[in-house]
Amino acid sequence: MPTFTNFLSEVDLNLKRAEYEEILSVIDFFVHRMLELMKGLPLLILISDENGCILEMAGDEAIKSVVQQSGIKVGLVFNEHEAGTNSINLVLDHLQPIQLVGDEHYYEFLGSSACYSVPFQYTDISNLLGTITIMTTIDQHNPFFTGDAMHGRRLD
Repeated sequence: MPTFTNFLSEVDLNLKRAEYEEILSVIDFFVHRMLELMKGLPLLILISDENGCILEMAGDEAIKSVVQQSGIKVGLVFNEHEAGTNSINLVLDHLQPIQLVGDEHYYEFLGSSACYSVPFQYTDISNLLGTITIMTTIDQHNPFFTGDAMHGRRLD
């Protein structure tokens, strides 16, 4: 199990969330609509900023509980040093949709999961604002979660 230590303070997290308030409210509408439409599927959605800090987490309570017990929670700033290979940092580095499935994850405890992250920005990639990540069980793996399935882009 990883030991995550790179968290924003409560004050800094609240400031960052205030900075992203409008963006989070728009994303929140679509996230909750998607979760409603896909009710019963084990999905967890993470929203991070341009530095990989998790600002929001929503979805299946069972997955959410397991993920939070591992140390992944709101306020965590993902970095490759602590998190190993992860879809959030890969999207921030490569500026394209990324999926990690099963043992492509650095940590064994994520070996039964599939994670899909996409960047979001204003009008072009130079205005990167953060990532949207969908996490599910490996048996629910579907490349359509990246929104890029028709192109088949994958980091190998």
